[in-house]
Amino acid sequence: MPTVSRPYALTFTRPLSDQDWAHALRVLRYIKAYHYVSENGLPDTMRDIILACPPPSPLLPSLRILSFTFTEALSDESMIDLLASPTVHRLVLKDNATFTADNVDHILQRCPHVKEIHLSSLSPTMPTTILIQAFFDLRTLTRASLDLRLTDPYAMHVVVAALGLNRSLTSLTLYESSDAPPPSWILALRAPGDLKASSALLDGQPVFPALRHLTFHRVLVPFACIFMNMWGGPRKIESFTFKDLRHTIPSGAMQCLIDHIGARCAPTTLKDLRIQLGLSKEWCIRACHIQPLAGHRALQTLRIRATTHIGLGADEYRALECWWPDIAVLI
Repeated sequence: MPTVSRPYALTFTRPLSDQDWAHALRVLRYIKAYHYVSENGLPDTMRDIILACPPPSPLLPSLRILSFTFTEALSDESMIDLLASPTVHRLVLKDNATFTADNVDHILQRCPHVKEIHLSSLSPTMPTTILIQAFFDLRTLTRASLDLRLTDPYAMHVVVAALGLNRSLTSLTLYESSDAPPPSWILALRAPGDLKASSALLDGQPVFPALRHLTFHRVLVPFACIFMNMWGGPRKIESFTFKDLRHTIPSGAMQCLIDHIGARCAPTTLKDLRIQLGLSKEWCIRACHIQPLAGHRALQTLRIRATTHIGLGADEYRALECWWPDIAVLI
């Protein structure tokens, strides 16, 4: 019978010394990806021994991917100081509702060449000022994903606006969890110029100039429309995904969303558009709903799942094929 190898366990019998690290670092330089969760990672005693005599340089000097989950353990901040490295290109930071990663700016200073960041926070009081400054300092970022639970709607807008000033960002995923759009968002939807003028961060600067791929999860239609209004003009979006299975929306909201997509996504670049919502029985999709997309002749995939009824006949489908000669997936 084949033998089953046993996992190796690391046990400390004495405090660490600088000489111990000299050998360890020769081996640790081969680690390219690391996922750290303090609850099921290093035992507290082992972590304390490491922190009592930290290595003289980054613990993982060749690390490319770092995923770090913060918990109630206060030593987490010290541990990420050891793990963060200038070589990190993909950074995943998660926290819970009782312990917040409020040193994001410091973490990013230790990972100045990050190209991809995924930030998930369950805390309603995530320190947005620190987060905004951290985004200002990024120069190499191309992909970002934000899953925040901020209770202040204006704070969320400012955080997104700060990220929008990054000129290299090509892919953005936004999550949102509130169940009702705040009144300020509704007002901003009616007067997008006022919203843009109200943010001192923008100061007339173009936002998301390089954005190509945009995904919304659990985001309400008003927020998505405001987000697109903030651009001030079309962007060369190639793929657009809007997904919220929690809610159904009326036909007017669907029309508003598609109107904004048609106006804010450059007609020569949009190839993939997917809208997936809770299925409504109150209305059906008709050609008039997607008329604003007629000029987007590069479309190859158009998927809309928002209602149990599709009011398109053979004549309408033939017209749609004329709009989009390269279409492969339709409705």
